[in-house]
Amino acid sequence: MEGPVLLGEDSDEPLGFDEFTSETAGDAPLEHPIWPITAKIARADYHLNVLGEKVRAFLDREPNIYGHERDDEAGEYVWRVFVRELPDPRWGLLISEIAHHLNSALDHLVWLVAASYADGRPPRDTGFPIAKGVADFRRMWTRSSGYYRIRALPPHAQAIIEDEQPYHRGNAFEGHPLWVLRRLANADKHETLVTVGGASGKGSAEVSQEGGKVPVAPVKFINGPVEDGDVVARWPLPPPGPEGMKIHLDVRFSSYVAFPKASPVKGREVMRTLLELRNRVNTVRNRLAPFISGTE
Repeated sequence: MEGPVLLGEDSDEPLGFDEFTSETAGDAPLEHPIWPITAKIARADYHLNVLGEKVRAFLDREPNIYGHERDDEAGEYVWRVFVRELPDPRWGLLISEIAHHLNSALDHLVWLVAASYADGRPPRDTGFPIAKGVADFRRMWTRSSGYYRIRALPPHAQAIIEDEQPYHRGNAFEGHPLWVLRRLANADKHETLVTVGGASGKGSAEVSQEGGKVPVAPVKFINGPVEDGDVVARWPLPPPGPEGMKIHLDVRFSSYVAFPKASPVKGREVMRTLLELRNRVNTVRNRLAPFISGTE
């Protein structure tokens, strides 16, 4: 069941899918046992494509402009963002659909594997566990543990699911794609997934005077979700030098669409994050598909 991964934003090849089928997910016919999983990933792909087109069009309109000012009293240059257009809040509905279908695909996948080894009747609470700690996953016969939710699966399938757990990243578990996915899917049940604009920058400052260049501090960029008038970069002015000191600033910014700071994913770039989630779910699908009856 090995299938190609979703093409990233740096690829020139278009994504090949429609509303119900997905070439990138390894499309399966309706009678194939894995079809329900593939169909859910395909629906996520479809909404990803729609959202991606909307985000690209939005960014092409240059929703943010950037300006800088010299503050001699504070002794620094300050760059600010001025928001001309906000992302459409209705995009949150597309994000909700993507998170829902991907999260549902994981649970459905485990259910199909369990059904293959439990006479077609998986036990109650069977599903795909996502744990931030090894104890949360391995606590035996506790209804909230990972092992309990996959107790009907064969040992090798259980090992694959444990291998995919966020706790393997230690304290960095919150950045794991499956942890992000579950947080987004759960948040969608209780709150609106709002998108906001973001900005990132790069560049340098150079000061010269007679006799050569003057060492200066680097420009400090403040990347992340932004609101109109937010400071996005600072640069401390060098001490006054002799007459003829020249300051050259090479600072550039780019805009993107981010989750708000108050969201479960705390300001991450929307499209990059969703693509990462989708690709991880497809990887899990490919690893567990051989355990489903009828996929040989």
